Amino acid sequence: YVQVASLGQCPIHSYLDPKCPNRQRHAKVIKRWSEISAGTLQYEYDPHGWDHLQAPKWGSRRISEDFEFFRSIGGWGYNIEGLLAWTSTGLNYWLRGKLAWEPEADVDELIERFCNEFFGPAARPMLRYYRRTEKTLYDTHVHYHNNFGEDYLSIYDRNYLDASLDDLEQAKALA
Repeated sequence: YVQVASLGQCPIHSYLDPKCPNRQRHAKVIKRWSEISAGTLQYEYDPHGWDHLQAPKWGSRRISEDFEFFRSIGGWGYNIEGLLAWTSTGLNYWLRGKLAWEPEADVDELIERFCNEFFGPAARPMLRYYRRTEKTLYDTHVHYHNNFGEDYLSIYDRNYLDASLDDLEQAKALA
């Protein structure tokens, strides 16, 4: 087996995302390794970057698509390294555990379940916050690698920040 590390890759988009040339290039490398070896094991860094910036870095759709990609090439497993920083990656870790057991699960339903179980009465505003963040990240034209920097911060515009703050304030009032 070959373990393929995701260092140097765009962590926002999936291997199946046609708008991310970085991940497409790495997908070709991983696919080739799967063809010439007994199998591949993905070694993922989550979150990518070592600046410890506690900005949201959720990627449910990306994670689900990456699971689909690895299944399609006979991927053997997943190994995760990262910070246990709940505010930036908690959903990612929880989701990977769920998808490992049920790879065909509906990601939107899983996110809703996550919010209901973890936020109780504050689930609705938190669900809006999570979904907005995921859509903002998934739709971005920004592709960064190991350091977040200004490009990463540019993803979160004023409208996103204002709406997210409103959701977090509502969630706080309901908690």
